[in-house]
Amino acid sequence: MAQQIAKKGAKFSTEWWFPEETGQLSLPGADVWTDQEARRRWIRSHEGIDTSAYMYLTLQTDRTAVLQDLRLIDVSCKPQPTAGSVVIFGPPQGGDVVMFNYASFEVNDAGRATATYGLANPTATEGGVDGGAWSFPSGLEKDNPMVVEVFVRTANLCSWRVALEYDLDGSSYTQIIDDDGRAFQTVGDMKDVATNVYQSDDGHIFTRVS
Repeated sequence: MAQQIAKKGAKFSTEWWFPEETGQLSLPGADVWTDQEARRRWIRSHEGIDTSAYMYLTLQTDRTAVLQDLRLIDVSCKPQPTAGSVVIFGPPQGGDVVMFNYASFEVNDAGRATATYGLANPTATEGGVDGGAWSFPSGLEKDNPMVVEVFVRTANLCSWRVALEYDLDGSSYTQIIDDDGRAFQTVGDMKDVATNVYQSDDGHIFTRVS
């Protein structure tokens, strides 16, 4: 069995769509702000889907490897819902400001993914944008971890997985990253079509904004 070189971190999103209409969606309590597992349980219990998503992969190996590609696979899309509720959390808090590689994917109405790769420097410009180029093939040095942010935004309700292709010890491998055996899902921007939109303030209190 090939060495698995990518370790998946938590998947984050600040906006989630829920199928429940007004009066059916019980808004989250304060524990979702201090306990990520409590937030995940609440989101899953209400069948929430990210409007867009990002996650961090930590790539590490005890031997030099060559990264050949990082792409979306098993992309399947269907039309967006036309109702439901959107809940907008505040951005993730804490963490160190670091340089990282990124892979950004935009999936259009036809389910075709367009990828952009680069090096992000959160302190470079307002909003933390480009810090340089990143392309394949790309070396992964022995015992020198590489952090990669994967960002996915879709136009419709889509499911997808991530495939990392790499060479190690003269052989080629593909590692599949998914949601613990299930495909990831994103639903696109729902604020204009959702029945209700709730947003949190600095006190983590949710109020209806539309």
